[in-house]
Amino acid sequence: MVEKDFQLKVEPIMKQIKTYNAIANKGLDKFSRDNYEVSSEFSAPDAILLRSQKLHDEPIAPVLKP
Repeated sequence: MVEKDFQLKVEPIMKQIKTYNAIANKGLDKFSRDNYEVSSEFSAPDAILLRSQKLHDEPIAPVLKP
C-alpha cells in the first residue's frame, strides 16, 4: 500500500463589491485584494459601496443583505 501526504489548499472566496461613485483609494485600501474585488461593473455583487447615489430605480441583487 502506498501512502501519500495530501495537503488541501483552500482558496479564499473572493467577494465582489460594486462601487457607484468615485471612492478614495484610502477607503478602498481597507478591502484586502486577496479577499475582495472592487469594480463598478459587477452585475450581481456581494456588496455595494457608495457615497451618495439614488438607488430607487437600480436593480439590487437578492444576495445583498440590508
